[in-house]
Amino acid sequence: MLDGIQFNSLGEFLSMGGYAFNVWSVYALFAIFLIANLALPLRKRRRILREQQRRLAAGAGREDAGATDRAGWEVSQESAP
Repeated sequence: MLDGIQFNSLGEFLSMGGYAFNVWSVYALFAIFLIANLALPLRKRRRILREQQRRLAAGAGREDAGATDRAGWEVSQESAP
């Protein structure tokens, strides 16, 4: 199987029989795609976690001032007539 794939030198391997631009550009695009699919979700996850921590810290400060419901609206402690 590997007998048909032979290169006499590194330069011949890099030139890929005259198709170097096509072959290496596909490898480069694949590497960019792979890195983006690994890095972007991690970056978004960190951003979401920071946002949630910020909201929790802001909510903890408001709980000291008065009661709030889940949406952050201030809730009156008095009963309706």
